[in-house]
Amino acid sequence: MHKEFLSKLFDEGIIHSLLVPLKKPGTPFYFPALIKSKEFLSDASISPMVMPVSAATEVSKITRVSSPSKTIGVVLRPCEIRALVELVKLKQINLDNILIIGTDCEGTYTPEDYEELKPEKIDKEKIREVCKICEYPEPPLADIILGFYGGEGIEARSPKGEEILKKLGIEKGFDREKRREEIERVKKERQEKAKQILEATREKVSGIENLTKFFGSCINCHNCMKECPICYCNECFFESDVFRFEGERYLSWVERRGTLQLPRDELLFHLGRMNHMGLSCIGCGMCEQSCPRDIEVAHLFILIGREGQREFGYTPGTSLEEPLPLATFKEDEFVKLGEEKA
Repeated sequence: MHKEFLSKLFDEGIIHSLLVPLKKPGTPFYFPALIKSKEFLSDASISPMVMPVSAATEVSKITRVSSPSKTIGVVLRPCEIRALVELVKLKQINLDNILIIGTDCEGTYTPEDYEELKPEKIDKEKIREVCKICEYPEPPLADIILGFYGGEGIEARSPKGEEILKKLGIEKGFDREKRREEIERVKKERQEKAKQILEATREKVSGIENLTKFFGSCINCHNCMKECPICYCNECFFESDVFRFEGERYLSWVERRGTLQLPRDELLFHLGRMNHMGLSCIGCGMCEQSCPRDIEVAHLFILIGREGQREFGYTPGTSLEEPLPLATFKEDEFVKLGEEKA
């Protein structure tokens, strides 16, 4: 049903091209690919259980410099839509001529587990832990949703989406009650799992000694930053000339301290990144998946991110109208902490 719907978008000229997970030749993996016709849909998957990269980053690349002149449909899972929303607010994505097609998501495997298990051998126990604690099994917003919770269906979630479905004569909505019950069940399971996992993470990083141990095997490769869909700076402070030193500087450090651990500043890097983008962290786990040392980076970022987001009363990636906390001044913010109004 869902691929048939995407085919109709091409047939009716509603979209010029489509960004969709497409099987990469010679591999079992699906990567975001921009296709120009429905013929390529045979190798596509609407919501594969593997996410090598976040498609939100690719939407940013397509729209950041200038908007496309013709409509592009983008098929995104919930965490990718949440990242897209944050990138819109950060002026890294322009939604002109973009049709957002959201999909339900059961979670994803790491590429390594996906390759080992193969699609026909689904093992939900091996789904990434960040997916097991994600509270967004359905898209938080979209023009059109392609869903399977409560039965396979298609539904519009915006005036643009309603107009398209009406034009195509599609009325296959969801069994609303059945869908609501199933999604609430999934959310409740994930919330309970989140309490366990995040509390365990809190214990692991409590105190500077534990935090240092947590990042003890970090090689400062910055893969986590490069795969994070929210990090977008053309030049990162941590990869700038500020962190490039003359040989004499190293000699002076080792002379003073007796020993100098290399690579250096890895803890500063992670704390800086948490401070920089924690409020917009949508918990996709791309940072952790890309870590060559298997450090549970996402667990810590989700823990810190949620606490900061709660303090600001902000939920990232769920509303295009809700302003970014650090870009908005509120006169009565944090009065409860003891500050007095002027």
